[in-house]
Amino acid sequence: MGRFCRIIYVSLEYPKLIIGISDQKNGPGYLHRQDEYDIAMKTPGIPKRFVTIQYTTATNLFFANVQNTIIGITASKGKSTTASLLHAMLRQGGVRTRRLGNIGEPMLKACLRPIHPREVFVLELSSY
Repeated sequence: MGRFCRIIYVSLEYPKLIIGISDQKNGPGYLHRQDEYDIAMKTPGIPKRFVTIQYTTATNLFFANVQNTIIGITASKGKSTTASLLHAMLRQGGVRTRRLGNIGEPMLKACLRPIHPREVFVLELSSY
């Protein structure tokens, strides 16, 4: 039997939680709206020095909420190739595995489906 990431229960635990998005699509001053939020979900492309409030990342949330084996691949070159090769080798060896991150599906999207207890995650992580 599979289980879901614990984070999908946030709306049940915090029913009054208001979630908003401040994105560069909203104009050049989007980073100046940070005081409207309690916490930010920082993406790898935004340098830490520009985030003025408490923040987390999708990677941190995934790591904190998934107890399965996670293999992270990070470097400046060869991440996609290495992650794809490792994923294929694990599958060929009969290991239940999913490839996530920069290649494959987003990490947090994987939390929307049941996770098999023995499933191994191969993550291509940003070099940032």
